[in-house]
Amino acid sequence: MAVHVTWDVAHTACSSKLFADKLAAAGSYPSLEACIAAAQQIWWNEVDVQGWLEAFAAHPEIGDAAALKEKFAAQGQQQAFGQLSQGEQAAALASANPQVFEELAALNKAYKARHGFIFIICASGKSAPQMLEAIRSRINNSPYDELGAAAREQTKITQLRLEKLLAGSSSSSSSGSSSPAERAHVRTGQLVGHLMPGAAAAAAAAPPAGHGGPLRSPITTHVLDTALGMPAAGLPISLLRVMDGSAAVFDCLASGVTDADGRIGNLLPASAWVAPGTYRMRFDTGTYLRACRERHPDVFRAVPFYPEAAIDFSITPDMSSQHFHIPLLLNPYGYSTYRGS
Repeated sequence: MAVHVTWDVAHTACSSKLFADKLAAAGSYPSLEACIAAAQQIWWNEVDVQGWLEAFAAHPEIGDAAALKEKFAAQGQQQAFGQLSQGEQAAALASANPQVFEELAALNKAYKARHGFIFIICASGKSAPQMLEAIRSRINNSPYDELGAAAREQTKITQLRLEKLLAGSSSSSSSGSSSPAERAHVRTGQLVGHLMPGAAAAAAAAPPAGHGGPLRSPITTHVLDTALGMPAAGLPISLLRVMDGSAAVFDCLASGVTDADGRIGNLLPASAWVAPGTYRMRFDTGTYLRACRERHPDVFRAVPFYPEAAIDFSITPDMSSQHFHIPLLLNPYGYSTYRGS
């Protein structure tokens, strides 16, 4: 079912005038999914940095209850924006105490002074402690890195807002609509992309990942230290995916540290389906190799030759019900990978 996008709707979803102009220019889209795909393409390929900063500046600071009330009390489009912002920060506001508000305010001020714009995060479903953890983990990043991080968070916010604002304009049973599990991932900050047309049926009909066994993370990993002949325990790993609509903008979906067997089995929530796309498994080999040097100074360099190993892999729609095991065989001067089982 077609959806109609006005300029006010587009600007409420993302307060960049250039973004709103371009998204509203088409008027109607064949489906909500087509509209979201167009929004992602416009954001990454047609909106410039000034447009990004304009969108960031429209948001109230995380945890700023006074600013939220002010936007909520505004009229017209500003009121709609304020209502969405208040709803997105509801979990954080409900779980915060005066001390948390104070710390958030101080960190927001320090963040803006360092990076030149406010801290942006897709706040839906996140508690105040989660917000604090996020801003602490990002505040010392370079301004360049944070510009990209904020842009990634903004596109998540835009997508959720378009879904809310246009929900009544599109049939919920239309081809390609997101599954309940996928929407849950979005709301908890683990965005893995929209289901592509036909993928929902494929996921429902497919056996659980693991050929009939219990559900598990559809993407797993295992690291073996071939120099020591043992599992690589304590190696930090992150899983990223190219964001929809972009050519090479990766968003971090999950992270973890290998256990005593060199494995991480719970990178993603247990599922029989994984979103198609281009993924990157990033191995923090430098941290692991430096720790190994403390125990084996004759084998490992003081400065690791490979501070990081990044493995990119592509999952096509016809593979989305399969399991993907991405192992790494590592030594101080080399590494290799293959698709495991």
